[in-house]
Amino acid sequence: REIVAPGEDGAEGCYSVRVDEEGRIFAVYNNTNHLRIFDPQGRLLATLWGATGTKPGEFIGLRDVAFDAQRGLLYASDAGNSRIQQFDLSTSPEGEINAVYRRSFGAYGRALGELAYPQYLAVDEASGRLAVGDMANRRIQIFDPEGNALAELAPPGVDAWQVMGLAFAADGALLAADALNGVIWVFEPDGGQRQRIEVPS
Repeated sequence: REIVAPGEDGAEGCYSVRVDEEGRIFAVYNNTNHLRIFDPQGRLLATLWGATGTKPGEFIGLRDVAFDAQRGLLYASDAGNSRIQQFDLSTSPEGEINAVYRRSFGAYGRALGELAYPQYLAVDEASGRLAVGDMANRRIQIFDPEGNALAELAPPGVDAWQVMGLAFAADGALLAADALNGVIWVFEPDGGQRQRIEVPS
């Protein structure tokens, strides 16, 4: 089934898709900075954001979202502003979806806690840790729910790699899809490298 937002002609650039525990589909439209939320049957429930800029709730290149259902949080990567925006996510008894701005963290740079064009996100529900694909810095950064940087990760001895997808496993390990090398890196919860997964030659 094809899901198309009303009036959408393909120019918006659907960049990533997430599904929450209720089966709702969260679709990120990079070119227009919209987050559109659909029900499991593909009916549009809500459109959030859409403005370009530097204020709360504005973006310069919305790339991905991730939710922390346990804490009621929604994260959004704001690539052009080199920051992550955090929102309180809730649904009213009438079914209205609300995302109330809470904080932003990150600024352009290379130091721990700074970002350069962040893209993909993942949340570890058990701990609340947020993993951010820090694209131009060629690393992953880990933040706590208050936006404090905890660690940076990269596969040892690999200079060129690009994170194009992140996911936490049930045991807290972090999986990172490496588009440049065609492999999946698996990091232990403490940041050490556990495994390199690739197609056998």
